[in-house]
Amino acid sequence: GVLREEADVRPAAGALALHARYHRREVLTALGRWNADAKPDSREGVVRLEAEQTELLFVTLDKGEKRFSPTTSYHDYALSASRFHWQTQSLVSPESPSGRRYVEQGTNGWTFLLFVRETVDDVFTYLGPVDFAGATGSRPMSITWDLRAPIPGRWLTGYMRLAS
Repeated sequence: GVLREEADVRPAAGALALHARYHRREVLTALGRWNADAKPDSREGVVRLEAEQTELLFVTLDKGEKRFSPTTSYHDYALSASRFHWQTQSLVSPESPSGRRYVEQGTNGWTFLLFVRETVDDVFTYLGPVDFAGATGSRPMSITWDLRAPIPGRWLTGYMRLAS
């Protein structure tokens, strides 16, 4: 076989195709988190894979549905093809373990993978790994991520339109 050197590619990211569309369960299966023995409940928007130092960010843009309470109606949207605005869970501050993990991404070895869908009836589009670009606020924090690969035009308009 062909030997490939993958210095900075985590197993988690390599199991998924960039810009492919997945159900949450398919993502968790690809990453070894969902199988015949383990079917973890994961309704929350963040799934942390401690051993891999990888965090999955599942974002639903349209929060108009009844299932989103005022405390879970985060403001998530594309700022451009290469930038995304995301709000953390409501209790995250810059001093909290989660907040520090995001802010210190450049030095702590963590990878963040972004999955976005417009409504709860849609599947998630895997937008790939993102890099911390900045943050404001606390409880929740508003984080700007730089995408390593731009959002394809066929989704960009919808992902930006839902910013209001």
